[in-house]
Amino acid sequence: MAPKNTDWPWPASALLRYIGGVFAVSSPKKRRLTSLGRQSEALAAAYLRSQGYEILETNYRGRRGEIDIVARYQQIIIFVEVKGRRSLNYGLPEESITPEKRRRLSQTALEWLKRNKGLEALVRFDVVTIVWEDHGPRINHIQNAFQVSENGS
Repeated sequence: MAPKNTDWPWPASALLRYIGGVFAVSSPKKRRLTSLGRQSEALAAAYLRSQGYEILETNYRGRRGEIDIVARYQQIIIFVEVKGRRSLNYGLPEESITPEKRRRLSQTALEWLKRNKGLEALVRFDVVTIVWEDHGPRINHIQNAFQVSENGS
């Protein structure tokens, strides 16, 4: 269960307890194997819910790729790419979303829309970045992070 306080940022201790509950596993060894990406995706979904988004699907896998989170906000379908980092030593997380990644995301989003009869829906592509700093995670939600052209690139 997510912490009751929907004001962001949550205290780091509450976030870590929540993430620990989401990824509770039977042994310390397995706990260490929990990926940063999965933790980041769970935190991003919790953050989006707290902002009024409805999570429609997570980790959608299509023929052309994966979409971390599919959400709805008001009448808009939002495809969310989540990027987590332990530090900024290798640059900002959003900088790792290449034109090729954007193309695959848009193609996978089209697959999702076809499968869910949403071809007439308004859509946008967001990015949620999470930097796991010593004092707790820092969340950045970039709305309408990139545009898709008619040919899906």
